[in-house]
Amino acid sequence: MYAVPPTRVMPQVQSSNFPLDGRTVALTRHILSQGRWSKLTTHSCYNCRKSGSKQGSLKLCQRCERALYCSSECQKTHWPTHKKHCVNSEYEASLQWNDMIIAASGKFGTPGLPVPPPGLTWQDLHKRFKKWFSFHMMTLFAVSIHSLQLPQDRAPTHILLIQIEYHNGSTEVAKHFKLNHTKVITLDEATDMAGPPMQTFREERKDHEGRVILGLLIQCLPMIPGFHVFPITGLSKESISRLPWIPNCPEILEDRFHNGKRF
Repeated sequence: MYAVPPTRVMPQVQSSNFPLDGRTVALTRHILSQGRWSKLTTHSCYNCRKSGSKQGSLKLCQRCERALYCSSECQKTHWPTHKKHCVNSEYEASLQWNDMIIAASGKFGTPGLPVPPPGLTWQDLHKRFKKWFSFHMMTLFAVSIHSLQLPQDRAPTHILLIQIEYHNGSTEVAKHFKLNHTKVITLDEATDMAGPPMQTFREERKDHEGRVILGLLIQCLPMIPGFHVFPITGLSKESISRLPWIPNCPEILEDRFHNGKRF
């Protein structure tokens, strides 16, 4: 299990007490609308760097659905390097395997094996997390921009860590998870915590030198290790430089998660 450094524990928020300046919200939304939300890919072969597209000459690795190759020969050649980063589908496969073990054990239990919240499988929890993230995606990346204060050039060296925990008391997608804490940490600290997902993110950044690439690291409890890295690229440095900063980002996150509101 990866450790998370102690940091600020969030207070309970009962209502939307954090109205935001309309100009700041509008400019933040404009900046994010310029970004690309899909997985960070180079649009060139990971081995020989031949340019292409996912719809044309380049084909995705079927295991992680992230790496691109122009030929099977290049994919085989690059495998010794890529295999330590080929983790996405493997992570979901591990959830399925754990669910099968838990189901097969029945009344005998699974000593030493973590179990999901009552009434859910690990795969169910993962699906809820993806739906929750989709709802709050704009809020999460907006808070990342303001927490990192990008014109200070912290994006190449830092990332926002957000630890959330499943909240079993709500049936609303937007309220499935509560905020435990948030903290800006270095990429090295994040890599030590999250392992392969961060290694993949940092490896793929190398082909995007000179562009603003924002990373967001989420740890989803009680999943173990439960780390997910979400990148967005194509952000405008000029627009970011004019952005008034929001100082109370953790409180805004807590408020939006608790009340099921978007940014």
